[in-house]
Amino acid sequence: MSLVYKKGVRFEKVRLDPRALNVIGRDPGDNEIKLYRIRGGKIISKESLGIKDSYISRFEPDIKKYGSIVLYKFGNEWVCVESPGTTNPVKVGGNPYKLENGTSILIGMTGFLFME
Repeated sequence: MSLVYKKGVRFEKVRLDPRALNVIGRDPGDNEIKLYRIRGGKIISKESLGIKDSYISRFEPDIKKYGSIVLYKFGNEWVCVESPGTTNPVKVGGNPYKLENGTSILIGMTGFLFME
């Protein structure tokens, strides 16, 4: 499972971890989008996507602000929810909770495509 996004004139892909919470957000004071993977309440990895968007919510776990959106596998399905404390709305094509192949997700001003 992955998210596809546009970086300049190319399309890039970032893999989602089916055993973790996958959070899209940015560090405080930095507009670069990152994918945080969280397991057992701890960040197990942080991957920069190499693009900037000041409309994506910050990731600040110490104040319970977990970026803009959380994607995770629930049983056999992938789902997504807006993070608690997000101040920037997220738009998901189709059903706002269940992700299917080709589902579009707009986070801030950045578009993503969910691919299985």
